[in-house]
Amino acid sequence: MSVQDLPASTLTREEVARLIAPSGFHKLFGIDVVEVTTEPEGPRLTLSVVLTEHLERQPETHQWHGGAISAAVDITGCYTLGLLTGGPPPTVNFRTDYLRPAMTASLTLTGQVRRAGRSVGIVDVDVTDASEKLVAVGRGCFSLAGTYPADSTR
Repeated sequence: MSVQDLPASTLTREEVARLIAPSGFHKLFGIDVVEVTTEPEGPRLTLSVVLTEHLERQPETHQWHGGAISAAVDITGCYTLGLLTGGPPPTVNFRTDYLRPAMTASLTLTGQVRRAGRSVGIVDVDVTDASEKLVAVGRGCFSLAGTYPADSTR
C-alpha cells in the first residue's frame, strides 16, 4: 500500500505520551513526545530523549551508547507505526547506522512511516543531536498482523 493511501494518524501527542509513560525501560530515556504530524509521505512522530549515566557509553564521556541509540530508534519506530494502529506493534527487526558520535545532552528522533501493509510496516528514523546534526539513521520493520479492524481494506 502506498504511503499516500495510509489513514491519518489515530493518536494525538498526548495519547502517545500516555502509551510510552508506563514502561520502566522507556523512563530511562526521559522521553518527551515533541510532535505528531500527518505528512503526505506518511505519519511522522518526533521524540526527544535525554542522556543519563545509564545511557552513557563510558562514565564521564558524555557520549551516547550505541545500544541506547538503537533502543531509542526501536521505540520511535514502534510508536510511529502505532499512530496508525492505535498502539505499539511488536518489532520484527530493525537496524541502526551510526554516522558520528552522539555527544549532546539530548537527541531528537523523527520517525516516518514508509509503508504499512497487511502484515508488516516499515518506519525510517533520523537521529539528530542538539545542533541538528544527523548522528544515526534507522529502519524498523514491525508486525501489523491482527492490528487493523476486520473491515480494513489493507
